[in-house]
Amino acid sequence: MTWSLHRYWFRWELADSDPRYAKVGGALGCGVTGVDVDDAKDLVRAIALSGKDVPRVAEVVEDVDVGTLDPERVLPVMRNPDQRGVWFPRHPYPSDFRLVHLDREVRFALEVDDDSGRCFVSFPVSNTLADYEEYYEVDRETFDRFAADPPLAHPFVARAKNRELDHLLLRPPGRDRGWA
Repeated sequence: MTWSLHRYWFRWELADSDPRYAKVGGALGCGVTGVDVDDAKDLVRAIALSGKDVPRVAEVVEDVDVGTLDPERVLPVMRNPDQRGVWFPRHPYPSDFRLVHLDREVRFALEVDDDSGRCFVSFPVSNTLADYEEYYEVDRETFDRFAADPPLAHPFVARAKNRELDHLLLRPPGRDRGWA
């Protein structure tokens, strides 16, 4: 089955004192590409809000012409709107991470988001639709220990694969969660 994607531009009913305000673009709004409006809101929940509730929608524009968006504050910093995901505001994406170590035997990687300094242990998983990676955030001290001696990460990876460390996931799992 082929899905057609739509670009959505959301504006929210949200006070600027709400902690979600900046994460969803504030007064400028939020750009998301998804299969439909519900998929787009799910992406905002997972990517921008780390699983927290999406604010009330004040306005949504389907198939927004990105050329009509703010030429100084949106266009220069947005991600590719032709790919499924949140493209404004920018949030850490695994494609931006720098690989520090790859363990082909136990099948995990140590990666860093150089923009934020956040550190992750990742490994491949599969669900009924796709293969993808799960990313578990670790503090810098733990990451540095794992990078200096990668076998120290093996028990952590085993616990993560057993879903014992889900509180450290970069993105909450979807409904069809994969298995390592």
